[in-house]
Amino acid sequence: MSFSKSITIGFLDFNELIFCNSIFNIFIIFFFTKIHFFYKNLIKNNFFSKFEKIFIKKNVYF
Repeated sequence: MSFSKSITIGFLDFNELIFCNSIFNIFIIFFFTKIHFFYKNLIKNNFFSKFEKIFIKKNVYF
């Protein structure tokens, strides 16, 4: 239950950051949460770390 609430919070924060359609925002949220929870240790790329910092800064549930 708390996980779905956190996804909603992330979705709202990403609406502030990225002004695109809802489907694209849902894809972004899914993609970055997957990176954070499952592939965080595998991805050491500057591109992903920069977006992860933005994502973590905007959301308290991490």
